[in-house]
Amino acid sequence: MENTTLQICTKLDIKPGQLSTFIDKLQSFTATVEATEPLTSTYAWYISDEGNCCYIVERFPNSDAFMEHLNDLSEEMVLLLEMAPIFEVLVFGSPSDDAAEGLRAYGAKFFPLTAGFIR
Repeated sequence: MENTTLQICTKLDIKPGQLSTFIDKLQSFTATVEATEPLTSTYAWYISDEGNCCYIVERFPNSDAFMEHLNDLSEEMVLLLEMAPIFEVLVFGSPSDDAAEGLRAYGAKFFPLTAGFIR
């Protein structure tokens, strides 16, 4: 059986002077995702000690769950990306064609599972 899990790691570069507002917004996003997306199994934000870089780590059981997430947050993400533009998006797994298209819009690089397992 093929593993359908998608793991996404996104690096954002936080603009100077935007850290406090950025943190407020990401806490709001996180609360929304936690309350409305039961299939999103990981949605974690990590900010560097310098406050100029953020990594978002996300995990979804399948491409459908990712597409729900993408559709739910697409308008709100515009505000976030004004404060912290995307530097890089790494996708671990094999997304559906629709999910891959959505991710390519953000410049994603894809890494299909070659060996190993995900429980």
